This record gives sequence, structure tokens and C-alpha cells, in this order.
Amino acid sequence: MWLDGYEYTDIERRTGHSGTSVQRYLSGFSKVVRFHLRDYSLQEVRELTDMSERLVKEYLTLYEEYKVKPETKTRFEQILSADSGMKKNHVQLKQRGEGVS
Repeated sequence: MWLDGYEYTDIERRTGHSGTSVQRYLSGFSKVVRFHLRDYSLQEVRELTDMSERLVKEYLTLYEEYKVKPETKTRFEQILSADSGMKKNHVQLKQRGEGVS
């Protein structure tokens, strides 16, 4: 819904989820997309985000669906330019070719 242009308060009202939950969902989605764009495998993304494989796949499906829509460009720029929340050691491990646990 956020990618469609709805604000947090609109999403809260429509879904019955708290603002904190909505922000957590968006943060998780953002992390999955960032790792995906850095060529992390599905398994690595799952482990780094501590999300289920099902949820990571769901987020990636949303990303693939929405990334081609011109009206979502600004929203993607917002989440991709924001502080990533990724731990540097994970990125450094990937860059060095070491396994991620």
C-alpha cells in the first residue's frame, strides 16, 4: 500500500495494523530489496534479515511487480536512499566471499 502512495496513517486505518508494525514491514521490505540488489542469494537474504523464505519471496515478488511502475519510482528512491540498517560486517563478509551464518 505504501508503494501505491498511501501514508502510514492511511495504511494503519485500512489494515488495522499499528504504525510501528507498518514501519517494521517497510523496513523489512527495504532490507530485502537492498540485499537483492547487491546480488545476495535468497538464502543469504533470509539469514541476514531473519525472515522466513516465504516472506522474502513475497517481498521480492512485490519488488518485481512494483519496480516497473513509473508512479512508484519516488517511493523506491526513498527506501533505497534511506539508511539501510544493514550491518557492515555482513556486507564485508559478502565482499570478501566469506560465508554468512
